[in-house]
Amino acid sequence: KQAGSMANAVLRAAIREKDSIGHMHLPEVPKEEEDGIEAVQRRVAAWSVIHSHPTWMVQRWYRRYGKYECERLLQTNNQVHPSYGVRVANVDVLRSIPSDERADAEQDATDGGALLDACQRLGVQATPSTWFPKEFVRVERGLQKLLEAGAVREGGCAVQDEAAALAVAAIDPIPGDRVLDACAAPGGKALLTARRLKGQGLLTAVDVSSKKLRALVHAAQIQGVNQVVTTVPSDFLSFPIPSVPYDKVLVDAPCSGTGVLAKRADLRWRRQEEDIPRMAELQCALLSHASRMVGTNGILVYSTCSLEIEENEEVVDAFLQQNPGFVLDPVPVQLPSLQVSTGILASLPHRHGSDGAFVARMKRVA
Repeated sequence: KQAGSMANAVLRAAIREKDSIGHMHLPEVPKEEEDGIEAVQRRVAAWSVIHSHPTWMVQRWYRRYGKYECERLLQTNNQVHPSYGVRVANVDVLRSIPSDERADAEQDATDGGALLDACQRLGVQATPSTWFPKEFVRVERGLQKLLEAGAVREGGCAVQDEAAALAVAAIDPIPGDRVLDACAAPGGKALLTARRLKGQGLLTAVDVSSKKLRALVHAAQIQGVNQVVTTVPSDFLSFPIPSVPYDKVLVDAPCSGTGVLAKRADLRWRRQEEDIPRMAELQCALLSHASRMVGTNGILVYSTCSLEIEENEEVVDAFLQQNPGFVLDPVPVQLPSLQVSTGILASLPHRHGSDGAFVARMKRVA
């Protein structure tokens, strides 16, 4: 973790200082009108250096998104000051944050409003989330002030991108549901799911890391949702099929993470292209095992923070071909800019200003 933080800091410093490094020779990019095979190869090679991404990654995105969107994605991943999503957790904690002379306005009665009020009192520049304004805000400047005030430490809010909430929107947990989170750590989606259960129902959070599950339990306690959360330290592929199936199951699968490179700058250099088919094999196994725990008319949600088709659409397509008892089911939230097709949502960093995410909602009909 410390090495990753250091790498992130070094890479961001390099980006900030790139204009002052006069002796650095950057490769020449072919002119915009040059689109032959050789020109594309030279452009990809040049962008790999200029935008600090592995060549294989640039090639892959160039083929998928084309010239203009590819470069926008590379640029987005190198933003020096990315914005951050912050989620409401415990409203009472937020409203206990001391006010100052800058915050004389009347309080907003909604949960999202309570978070905005807290940000205003602390001098944090924030706006309501476009997708989930009742639960999230987007912090442009001043996140450190929120952290220093203890808002996260004491459970008032959590730093979490709105893209993470897409999977929870697809699960659509309601009070009384029995929900299984198959790969729960670090716990952001599990905690939001638990909050939406409003004290009624059960969330079983499974993860191979006992340490991460202990952190999840602590977060559930300070956020006031521990009464519905049960944790099970286990490799999910060894997790036994319950005698009573779950109403809803989430597989937020381990993935290449290519949708979150703006916030994890070191990750791009720790991934190899051959990791992707290996990830897809594991993802297929996890989804298949999870499907055995869903009751009739129950919901199975598959999600990743990857941009790669092999880890997203191809995993879902293969699963549906092998499991005709499941069908894609409309996501019960209106987000037309994110809808790929019935039951499938995707966010892209350069289009939506969020983390990259993929979500598929499936229903068991037989």
